[in-house]
Amino acid sequence: MAKMKKIKNCFMDEQPNFEFDVVVDDDVIAKCHALTPRDWSYIKKHAYDKLALENGEVKVDIVPYQLQICMVYKALDEWAFDRPIGIDSVNMLGKKYREAIYEQINKHEEEFNAQKEAIAKNS
Repeated sequence: MAKMKKIKNCFMDEQPNFEFDVVVDDDVIAKCHALTPRDWSYIKKHAYDKLALENGEVKVDIVPYQLQICMVYKALDEWAFDRPIGIDSVNMLGKKYREAIYEQINKHEEEFNAQKEAIAKNS
């Protein structure tokens, strides 16, 4: 049997910017990670309200607030607040911090996905 060559950098968490800090007012308030396929599965299950088939096309009704709290909850690894990370805690988090975390997750997702595509093209 031929010896297999080890393939490197094929896991999401091996990418240099998989984890990132969320900064508000020059303070790191959270540490997050890029959303994984499993995270997205959870998000879709809890933030997509109605699925319907119309003219052979799947129509989805996304609940924006639920999408926001689910994305924040699933991306968080650590935060600077005195409650444990949980969907209920994210829901109770003040708008300033919740929206700041959400916006930085979205920005990071765009950059991370662009990086993944560039790596895939060069492989």
